Amino acid sequence: MNLLDEAWIPVRRENGEQDWITPIQITEPAFVALDACRPDFNGTLIQFLIGLIQTTTPMDSEAEWKQWSEEPPSADELKKWFESVREAFVFDGEGARFMQDFSLRTEGVKEKEFNPISGLLIDAPGENTLKENKDHFVKRDTVNALCCSCAATALFTLQTNAPSGGQGHNTSIRGGGPLTTILIAGDSHSLWQTVWLNIKRRSDFLATNGDASKSALEYSFLWVRAMNALQSEGGKLTPIQVHPAHNFWGMPRRIRLDFKHVSAGNCDCCGRHSDVLVDRYVTKAKGFDYKGGWSHPLSPYYENKPGEMLPLHPQPGGIGYKHWLAWSLGIHGNKKESSACIHSFLCIGRTALERQAMPSIRFWL
Repeated sequence: MNLLDEAWIPVRRENGEQDWITPIQITEPAFVALDACRPDFNGTLIQFLIGLIQTTTPMDSEAEWKQWSEEPPSADELKKWFESVREAFVFDGEGARFMQDFSLRTEGVKEKEFNPISGLLIDAPGENTLKENKDHFVKRDTVNALCCSCAATALFTLQTNAPSGGQGHNTSIRGGGPLTTILIAGDSHSLWQTVWLNIKRRSDFLATNGDASKSALEYSFLWVRAMNALQSEGGKLTPIQVHPAHNFWGMPRRIRLDFKHVSAGNCDCCGRHSDVLVDRYVTKAKGFDYKGGWSHPLSPYYENKPGEMLPLHPQPGGIGYKHWLAWSLGIHGNKKESSACIHSFLCIGRTALERQAMPSIRFWL
C-alpha cells in the first residue's frame, strides 16, 4: 500500500456526502473539507496535505501562487510533483515504511512485547492508568483494530503531536501537544484552496531552518534509512542535519506496525469494513531527539529568552480573543510571531483574494 495511490483520506463533498480520496484528487472542486471520524485526525490530515504539497511543489513566485490558487494543478501534474517522494509513502512494505522505524521488525517478537493498536491514539489511557483502573472517561478496549486508513492517520497524528511517553519516548519537533494555526478557505471554496493558502514559495520555504542542500530522500523522510545514519545512540537531531521539509515529517517515536497479524472486519474507529485490520505494533525507546532551533511553518512562536524562540502550546483556561490576535498575527512588542504560513499569506496571498472572502484562521491543539 502506497499512501500516494490509495483512496485513504476521508473528505466531505459539496453535497454533504462523505468520500475517500487519494492525495492527487484534492484539487477536484467537489471536495470541500476533510471528514475524518475524529477531530484530531482532521487536524493532522490537513497538515499531511500541506506538508506533502509544500515538500513537492515547484511554485516559486507570486504569479505562480495566484495561478494555482485560481486554476489548481491537474491530477497528472500532482502525480509528477509526488513522483520523487513515492518511496517514502509505502505503508506496509518489507523495508522502509511511512512513519515507521526502518530497523524495527515484528518477526520473533514475544507476544507480551506487542502494544495494542489503541496506543497510537493520542487520548488512549496509558499503562499506569490501566493498571490503576482510572480509565473513567476514555475507556479501554474500545479500539481493538484499525483499518489501514485510520492506522496511517493515527500514526501520523502521534508522530506529529507526540506528548511525553515516558523515559526515552520523545516528544514531537514542537514538543508535546503543539498549537497549530491553519488558514481555512471559506465555505464556498474547495479543500485544495485551504491547502494552498498555507503554502510558501519554494525558495522561501528552503530558506527556513534546515540544510536545503541535503536533497536526498533520507534527509526529509528519516524512516527510509536506519536511524543511526543520522543520529547516534543517545544523540540529538538538530535542523542543520536535515532538509527543511523534515519539519513536516518528524518521527520522534520508534514504531513498527504488525502486518503479519491482521484480520478482516469493521474498523473500530471509522466503522468501515476492511480486509486488513491492524491490531498491534512494536515500539522501542530512544527515537529521534529533536533539539535546537526548530521552526515549524504551521506554529506561532514566542521569545522565551533573548535569541530563543519556542513554539506556543495551549495553556489551561482556553483560548480568548487576546490570545487569537497575538497567536495568529504576532505582536512585536510581546515578542510573539505568527506562523510562517500566515506570514507568507499576508505577503503574497492576500492580493490574490481581494475579490473573495478572507480566510479564517483555525487553531488545532
